[in-house]
Amino acid sequence: MLENRVNALDWLRAVAVWAVVIGHARLDWAPGGAVGVSVFFVLSGYFICSILMRDEMLKGRNVLKFVLRRVGRIYPMYIVYIAAVSLFLFFTDQEKWISLKPWLFDLLTFKAVAGVWVGYSIGVLWTLTVEIWFYLSFPFVLLAIVSFPSNATLHRRLLTGFAIVACGSLAANIIPHTGITPGYYDHFLLGAVAAVVAKSDAIRYFGRPPTMTIGFLIIFIMVLVPYPGARDMQWHMQSLIAGFGASIVILASIARSPLYQLAPIAFIGRISFSIYLVHALLLDVMSRQIESWYGLPVYLSSVIAISALTYRFVEKPANAFVHRHVRFDDRKVSPAFP
Repeated sequence: MLENRVNALDWLRAVAVWAVVIGHARLDWAPGGAVGVSVFFVLSGYFICSILMRDEMLKGRNVLKFVLRRVGRIYPMYIVYIAAVSLFLFFTDQEKWISLKPWLFDLLTFKAVAGVWVGYSIGVLWTLTVEIWFYLSFPFVLLAIVSFPSNATLHRRLLTGFAIVACGSLAANIIPHTGITPGYYDHFLLGAVAAVVAKSDAIRYFGRPPTMTIGFLIIFIMVLVPYPGARDMQWHMQSLIAGFGASIVILASIARSPLYQLAPIAFIGRISFSIYLVHALLLDVMSRQIESWYGLPVYLSSVIAISALTYRFVEKPANAFVHRHVRFDDRKVSPAFP
């Protein structure tokens, strides 16, 4: 049953990444496909909050080890991808390569997103900058909420704290020059709320059979709603609604594990990080061919094949190395969630 529950979250990753891929390749098929990014943010919020609320995770060296593990999970594939994009531009478009070079340091250090458009291959990387800064900041947000003196239960303190931070995130979408990460913090917090609800009695309300279907349906509807053309408040609310659907799917999978596995879809979910990066580079490489009748099947097949290879030979070994050499302190105290 645990394997089926994990598979359900991999289905969610698969839906998210295919929404982005199809939305980029054929906008008329998935006009709101970019909401797939919101689903990834919610999933990250859920997993990160779940990990940090375990015993001892907010104490001592474990916070640093947590950050090292998360960066180690992303960075090797990220470096390989940046190198591949750089080589592609160097040999195919010197003008774009020259315009990208001044931004490479910022990209490699997640200091900022590229200030030039050289194609989807670099355009999609803003999401990783947002993810990394969430990883770096959220442990301190969580620590501040947990440490705040209050007679309220831990669950109530967490939900109240998340609500306050989410209000600030919404305000960041209105106030100019606040940066891209604060504006998306509320998406991650939807996942964090799901992590808290999953440890409460309220989880039983998500165990009814239609609940997961409703969550997926909300996401699909948002994928079909056209992108308004700018990251304005309308778009933000559309992506938040998709994130709300994702949180429903997460809670439904915890409350009632699916009875089936759908292994091919789960596999797409497991390699979704590679797919997210590879699809963007191949979209720039094959932009003309995709318009032909055979172009899209060839493109999608190539994305899956190359992503499976990068997952096997880059992501998995790097992740195994990090987990082998960066181990959390295993001292046991009272549970973080009583």
